[in-house]
Amino acid sequence: MSCTERRQNGAGLGIRLRFMSSRWQERAVLFSHRLGKRRFERAVLFLALTAPLFYGLIDARPIFIWLLCFCICIVVGRHRGLKRKNLLQVLPVLLPIAIYLVVALFQLIPQSPDLAATGWESLHRLLGISEVSTLSPDPAKTLAAMGPALLYFACLVCGMLMAVRRGAMDYAIRILAFYFPLYAVFVIAWSSLYPNYVMYELKQTHLDSLTGTFFNRNTAAAFLSIGVFVWISKCADCVKDQYRRRRRWWYDFQLLRPVLWRLTILVLIFTALLLTRSRAGIYLTFIFANLVVGLKVIAWRKRSQARSTGVWMRSALAGLISVFVLLLLLFEFGSLGLESRLRSSGLEDRERGVVYQGSFLLVRQRPLLGNGIGAFEVNFPAVRTMDGGIIGIWDRAHSSILELAVDAGVPFAVLTALCWIYVCYRLLTKAVSRNGDASLLITGAVVLQAGIHSLIDYPLQIPGFAVLVCILTGGALVRSGRVTLGRAGR
Repeated sequence: MSCTERRQNGAGLGIRLRFMSSRWQERAVLFSHRLGKRRFERAVLFLALTAPLFYGLIDARPIFIWLLCFCICIVVGRHRGLKRKNLLQVLPVLLPIAIYLVVALFQLIPQSPDLAATGWESLHRLLGISEVSTLSPDPAKTLAAMGPALLYFACLVCGMLMAVRRGAMDYAIRILAFYFPLYAVFVIAWSSLYPNYVMYELKQTHLDSLTGTFFNRNTAAAFLSIGVFVWISKCADCVKDQYRRRRRWWYDFQLLRPVLWRLTILVLIFTALLLTRSRAGIYLTFIFANLVVGLKVIAWRKRSQARSTGVWMRSALAGLISVFVLLLLLFEFGSLGLESRLRSSGLEDRERGVVYQGSFLLVRQRPLLGNGIGAFEVNFPAVRTMDGGIIGIWDRAHSSILELAVDAGVPFAVLTALCWIYVCYRLLTKAVSRNGDASLLITGAVVLQAGIHSLIDYPLQIPGFAVLVCILTGGALVRSGRVTLGRAGR
């Protein structure tokens, strides 16, 4: 678009542009023009980033509202640039969700007594009730569990539609970079003023930890880790750019200042992460934040045509800065309470071992068809022992993949694990081959960290966190299949 066309399109801005110079008028009109083009992206990201503010969408009513909003976005979204290859790129993720819904419907169909849940047989024998038997012991919970699955399916489609437009994923990363410092300041301030409240609800667990806008600290840690990955990537890119401008840039404060304020924001978000006192969340974020820097180093090394000495120097410098900052923060464990938790609880919980033992017993009972999607808290009391006491969370398996095996069967759990491996491999390898593309690298790190964390906990079972992960995953998979030239976006 020429300057004349931009000024003509911006004529409606009226008196607001009269006091500006021609240069700033052009920039304002260009910004308003781009803002109008990003309406779909802004709507999708607004829904994704406000979901955690409503307690992570753990109730059926907010899940229905968000599902309805995302479906409206799909209907009114941009479909012109959508191609068959875009659907094929996201199909490996959409397929397990579709199978999950089919399995849930199958478990709601009346079955023969041999396939039905054991609870129905006891009910018939004790009360003489001749109700129809289903594979799920609680059909209402199975039906309710289909809501989050439909929501994740809609989020993946919205991410796919968002990434059809060029530059949309870079725009999403910029929005995340702006959002997470504000979120970290908000949750730290709220936790300081009202330590026993999650927004306006009284906490029942994790009273000594920052849980943000969620009811458990593990999901809060997983959500804050996205901000850490975004800003560690920005710090590494800034170090690389400053090294290009001047070899000894760290002696010049004007060149050092952009790096310092990025590191300050990184410290802020990581401090909020430490306040969660989540062992797995903190350790995994530290490991994969340095993985982001390491993969950027490999990408720069592959794409650089200069001497390898300079490349490895700025790469090593970026890595050392990130490691130094994160190690410095890890020394704050004593003051932030994680050290005391490690001394009292160690690296594992006795209650979690009891849940795992009972979950494996449930898997052995029905390894193929599962014991009922969404009905874990109904099935688990039959195999629970009192070794773990009464304190703890007993309505989840504390392992998303294990709970999938209990609810939907081992074959579906294996299919989900293979899908997760495929997504991580594709995104991270494409990021390295594209000069460290920030959106692919950050999304790959988020999916990898969330998947490993879900092996020992359940952050991906909280819709408020999983919604953002699904949108980024759908968009990044579409972007990974696009042939790009030149520098990758940041």
